[in-house]
Amino acid sequence: MGTTAKNQVKDNPIYSRSAESLDGVEIVDVAGEDVGTIESVVLAKDRRSAHAVVSTGGMLGVGAREVLISLDELKTVGDKLQLNITQKQLETRQEYQSEQYVELEGEKPIGGAISEFSAFETEEEASDPSLAPDAPESSQ
Repeated sequence: MGTTAKNQVKDNPIYSRSAESLDGVEIVDVAGEDVGTIESVVLAKDRRSAHAVVSTGGMLGVGAREVLISLDELKTVGDKLQLNITQKQLETRQEYQSEQYVELEGEKPIGGAISEFSAFETEEEASDPSLAPDAPESSQ
């Protein structure tokens, strides 16, 4: 049995943080060596997974590349986030393709942007978060 999006959100405290609070956070590898910095947080178009876009490699930003890391692969260690892989393994990751994701912004918890499949949403809404209905606003 697979892990559901709701279980991932519940089990990983990173999902309670906002995209804004993760911007610029340093990433370390399994050995504790700096391997990159979070540039942004993105949501898959199906709204079932969130990822950090991490700038890695290069010198002072020159020659760096952006790779995608699932938030489920990260854990908090002090004021940094740690990956359970090495720098060499990170270098084999494909570059981030922005057209496949929606950037998250603001102070709302990332976990609130993750959705379970709903039998009431159309296939088009499930694949395009901009078409999904907004949460009702409080009148108080």
